[in-house]
Amino acid sequence: MLILRPMKKMFSVALGLALLLCSGFVSGSSDSANVVVALGPWDSSVPEVVGAFSGKRWLNSQEGAKLISGDGFRFYSHAGAVGNFKAGKPESLGVPCEETFGFALNPSHKSKAFEIGVTATWNPRPRAIALLPNTSSAYVKIASEFLAKKGLKNTLVRLTSVIKTDFDNDLTDEVFIVGRHFQESGSGDDFPPAGGKKGDYSFVLLRKIVAGKVQTLSLMDDVNLKDTDIEADTRHLEQLYDIAGLLDLTGDGKLEMVAYSAYYEGYSFEILEWNGKKFVSKASSGCGA
Repeated sequence: MLILRPMKKMFSVALGLALLLCSGFVSGSSDSANVVVALGPWDSSVPEVVGAFSGKRWLNSQEGAKLISGDGFRFYSHAGAVGNFKAGKPESLGVPCEETFGFALNPSHKSKAFEIGVTATWNPRPRAIALLPNTSSAYVKIASEFLAKKGLKNTLVRLTSVIKTDFDNDLTDEVFIVGRHFQESGSGDDFPPAGGKKGDYSFVLLRKIVAGKVQTLSLMDDVNLKDTDIEADTRHLEQLYDIAGLLDLTGDGKLEMVAYSAYYEGYSFEILEWNGKKFVSKASSGCGA
């Protein structure tokens, strides 16, 4: 999992510069590839290029940005289709994010939730995605049992999303369980505090039938069993994990995951593909010093 550590002030300036630079549009199309971009729920109208799928090969943010020339993007949140937007000229977000590229949207659009934009010519949402209640006792119990195995017993369980879908097209639904709890406040809901406290956690779990049995798999997790003094121990900073999107990004009928991860001053998006046993990284972007 790629995790990067930028300074948010510089990140905000970079986004502002990118927005100014991306005021012009050019004609053309990149129908031969699916360019994947991510829009975070923070105060930004500049999506960033996470990567692109071209034929049978994944491209990075810079390579994917070169394929964009006025393309139309369809944006999706977990709740469904958001709308269609035209892409401005991609530009680097600048120092310290030179290798990450973003562009302006026409019409301008800001999101209150994670959104993924694609240029795919196929249907990127081939099957329904159901958002289940975060307070479901069954999934709270599953998360509680997971945390107990990690060493946190009888702790507060806070789920932020429960998502049900048949992501691998095996005719059986799976469930993603996302949760987090931080005793100290971070920078909004999408960046954790710098130092961890005992009992803090963030996780993305998957409930899936494996070898005929329902199992709980941890896809990403960070569980603190003791307080962390950030001044004395910089080896472990608080981590936050989430799912930014679940879409068919390659046209094979299976859904890829766009994962989100963050430190208190940084973030990354990562495209993960299921290989039959686990999710493997295919492309990523972010901003880090």
